[in-house]
Amino acid sequence: MDIKSEFARNRNNWMQVSELIAPYEAFLNGQAHTGADKFEELTDMGRFIVAWPDELDLIVPDEPLEYPDFIVKSSETTIGIERTRLINPALKAAFNSAKQLITEAEIILKNRNLDYKRTVNIFINFSKPVINESNHESLESNT
Repeated sequence: MDIKSEFARNRNNWMQVSELIAPYEAFLNGQAHTGADKFEELTDMGRFIVAWPDELDLIVPDEPLEYPDFIVKSSETTIGIERTRLINPALKAAFNSAKQLITEAEIILKNRNLDYKRTVNIFINFSKPVINESNHESLESNT
């Protein structure tokens, strides 16, 4: 694989997505209660539109939408898109477990030094025993 050309392709794709979602991102920044998840949805929507074989325009609404999440327009029709996720329950459990461990580690680090401004790498091995001789996988099968 030619790493330079793959990097350039990925960078070009990201630039297209960024340019496409910029007006909607500005709209969201002007809304009082916009969470990080909405910006994640917007980025996913931008990736979808850039990857779509036909040209689609992302419509920026005048007011926040409750449903659908986004509206796109093609040359022939207007489509409402409700963005959802398909998540493997086992992966979701692992993700939630890792998120909890990271939150706890963050609290420990903050309590030790409030001016901590370094990068910390945390590696989580779900097969390593954590409670007696149990690990994440065996705990999951018992629930």
